[in-house]
Amino acid sequence: MEETTLQDAQQTDALDPWAPAPAGAHEDGALAATALAHAEAFARGDGAAFASYMTPQAVVALRGATRVRPLFGEPRAELVRAEAHAGRGESEARIRGGGEQTLRCTWEWRDDKWVAVRTTLDPARPPRPWWQRLSGSAGEVTMPERQDLA
Repeated sequence: MEETTLQDAQQTDALDPWAPAPAGAHEDGALAATALAHAEAFARGDGAAFASYMTPQAVVALRGATRVRPLFGEPRAELVRAEAHAGRGESEARIRGGGEQTLRCTWEWRDDKWVAVRTTLDPARPPRPWWQRLSGSAGEVTMPERQDLA
């Protein structure tokens, strides 16, 4: 029979955000993994997986929020920040593809896992036109004064 060491178990559990963490180890690292998996489930459109990270009250509060579907390619989830302290945490993720949406969550450590107790989804911002993306200009383009030729 093969023995599993504590280090092997911790390495295996580090890959699973739902695995129970050892005491004191459930802060930023596990929250970041959970928040990223939560955002990726939203980007994929997997409603069941997305809701599994949330309390029923948080799911009901988010009712009516829609994901922007890109014309080409798959949407991408990017974790902007994840902070945890004393069993509570906050995260912010950007969902890109067909526009940009920001997913903000407040988390609590319950029953040996992170659970989103409040989730907000900012409205989608449309993607910038292709000429602005190529030129790198992020703001408004000012037009020169119109001259009267009369």
